Amino acid sequence: MASVPSNKDRKVRWWTTFLLIAAIAAVYLGTIREGHVWGDDFALFVLHARNIALGLPYSDTAYLYNPEYPDIGPKTAPPVLPLLLAPVYRFAGLNIRVMKMEEIGFLLAGLVCVTLLLSYFLPFPHVLAIVVVLALNPLSFYMKDQILTDVAFFLFCYLALYLITRAEAAGESSRHLWLPLSVLIYLAYGTRILGVVLLVALVVAYLISRRIPGRTVILTAVVSSILIGVQTLMLRGTVTYKDNLTHAKGFGFTPAHLVSNLVAIQWVLRHQVWLAGSSAVLSWALLVLLLALACWGFYIRVRGGVSCLDVFAVLYLIATVTLPPSEDPRYLYPLLPLWLFYVATALSAVAVERTRIALGGLILALIAASYVSAYRTADLGPIAEGIGDPGFRTVCAYLTEHSPAKAVFIFPKPRILGLITDHPTTAVSPTSTFDEMKSYLNEVHGRFVITTTDFPEDQQHWEQFAAANAGTLRKMLGIRSFVVYQVEQP
Repeated sequence: MASVPSNKDRKVRWWTTFLLIAAIAAVYLGTIREGHVWGDDFALFVLHARNIALGLPYSDTAYLYNPEYPDIGPKTAPPVLPLLLAPVYRFAGLNIRVMKMEEIGFLLAGLVCVTLLLSYFLPFPHVLAIVVVLALNPLSFYMKDQILTDVAFFLFCYLALYLITRAEAAGESSRHLWLPLSVLIYLAYGTRILGVVLLVALVVAYLISRRIPGRTVILTAVVSSILIGVQTLMLRGTVTYKDNLTHAKGFGFTPAHLVSNLVAIQWVLRHQVWLAGSSAVLSWALLVLLLALACWGFYIRVRGGVSCLDVFAVLYLIATVTLPPSEDPRYLYPLLPLWLFYVATALSAVAVERTRIALGGLILALIAASYVSAYRTADLGPIAEGIGDPGFRTVCAYLTEHSPAKAVFIFPKPRILGLITDHPTTAVSPTSTFDEMKSYLNEVHGRFVITTTDFPEDQQHWEQFAAANAGTLRKMLGIRSFVVYQVEQP
């Protein structure tokens, strides 16, 4: 544990943290990009938020869930982020920029929680260095422009971990923390299903070290489990997340699956988190160095006793490695502060000051090279894809004008199309057989199929389907990279 600061030092720390967060906020807010990337998870969150704001049934969105194509996403999203977005929609409508500003607020609050948490263990200058490295990481800049669960989940996780750490330090006097802990664990779960890792980590840490009163742990586990159960019963569509696991190619606790995930994770870390000057040698050197120091720091930590923080790091890492392979780096984001924390712990244990300074300087130099490389080629202008693509907006206008109410559209990003057109939308897997495609079109009474070169596998599949099933699809519009087909009724 770090030494307890005096009142004067505490005031200096608060002012320093405030000024740092204010500076980060200015950078983040000044670099917001107009538009949003194609990944249309955000559209489902906004659809739910719209329903909440307008007093409509939560699950009644435009998205028609295809159980044979669960990769698109669940039938119903967890409710916490939509609840947070609902006031923005109520007063600003579909204003992507304002919603991004709210997400930035979550990210900044999460950085404050990281500061509070790590101040328990590290000297304050080391904590500030970690926060700066984290805030300027290219992944943080990427996530601030996404309307997704990641930063809200990050906030709830680190606020919960901070309270748990306080409870471990306070011992018997922490009995009153069970209620806020229960709420925070639920909020993390209600934002992203992996929030359940917090609950498991709390229980496992108690069984190992018993630093928190058993009554606090039991009450927290019971109340948060009840809240999770109520959500599951009321919003059964969220359970369709499990379909993504059962349909994932090669999923299973097998060596091949683990190797596949590890290969994907190392690629993400070297190309999107630690680029080290775009040099393969330097990126590998930085990755290996940070991993080695983190492992050493973790060993130093657990040698002195296991805390919930350490258990959470292990369990979340296991969850990341065992989930279906993904090159999306945002799932790794909650681990970055802990990774840097373990690196700092290892550096603090180096006995020779000259060696400690040299090693720390080498790490900062490599990280600086990584960041310079990333921002030198970064596009900070408007996002040209998705809702920022003029061709997509033209397609949406055409469909709205030429379709009867409730006509069903098929598109590889159905939720964003449904958000803009307010029509039922769905998607068909590009691995479906032609018979399955025809059957699904009839099942949902599909009226239009939209393809784009942005998703070439899907486009080619529909072109082949149209060629093999003459008279089923009729081309109605071709503009920019988009083609609109009308489904001919049998």
